[in-house]
Amino acid sequence: MFSIIIPLYNKAPYIEKALRSVQAQTFREFEVVVIDDGSTDGSFDLANKLIAEISNSPVESPPLGGFRGASQPNQGVSTARNNGVKLAKYPYICFLDADDWWTPTFLEEIKGLIEEFPDAGIYGTSYYKVKNGKHIPKYRS
Repeated sequence: MFSIIIPLYNKAPYIEKALRSVQAQTFREFEVVVIDDGSTDGSFDLANKLIAEISNSPVESPPLGGFRGASQPNQGVSTARNNGVKLAKYPYICFLDADDWWTPTFLEEIKGLIEEFPDAGIYGTSYYKVKNGKHIPKYRS
């Protein structure tokens, strides 16, 4: 149902949390495509190692479409996202930046929106920031 596109450029400190948040999704009909945009900090090697670990986990079955990675020379995040979309095999595209993460029910909630509003052309969500383990409001007065 979902193709999750993760553009990756020099995010070694963050990519594991992003991938683990996808691994923890309660709704499992998805694939993950990590598009490396010419990282120079070992991000893509780390992502591939984690993808292999998740895909071969005896504890938990991988998602329906699995995890995979692809690489391109550095061309910017927009090109990385577009190349990820070209590789996508599911009808709904989700973008997750390599330094962000989702709550475990994110895809389940998006699926609920799709079922409730099937004629919508796009679905969006809110977000919050976390700094030093604390939620930071989006807007301050």
